[in-house]
Amino acid sequence: EVGLDTNGRKNRGGKAMERIVGDILQEYAQNYGYLLLKEATAPIIRSEWGIQVNVDKTSRRFDFAVHNTASGSLTLFETNFYNSGGSKLKSTCGEYVRLNSILNEQGFNFVWITDGDGWRTAFRPLHEAYSDIDYVFNLRMLEEGALDDIAW
Repeated sequence: EVGLDTNGRKNRGGKAMERIVGDILQEYAQNYGYLLLKEATAPIIRSEWGIQVNVDKTSRRFDFAVHNTASGSLTLFETNFYNSGGSKLKSTCGEYVRLNSILNEQGFNFVWITDGDGWRTAFRPLHEAYSDIDYVFNLRMLEEGALDDIAW
């Protein structure tokens, strides 16, 4: 019976992270008159806002998309939380560096919000991602107003 419940707890931290970030983004979007989508895919973004987003894989689902209708800007968000280290953190860094490049070439912002003790053991990949991705934040940075640094 040991280990039978491990899947029940899988990604509990990630879902909590999405809720926290979602609440912050919802308030921010309301305060500035931005539009917010949760679990946004390229077809949903095109359908809702008429913006064509070319992505790296057809199954790509962004945790959040924020559209500033005044400026026409689109900002796409990914969030995750890592309780422990491992190869997943390193591969995620590489994936998001590539995704950032693809989105920036189209004139879109990419924001990666990540947190958790797992980053204590994977500092080097996070540092590399931080130097290649314009906006990498953790929860404390959001609390301190980091969203104001985005070129909305």
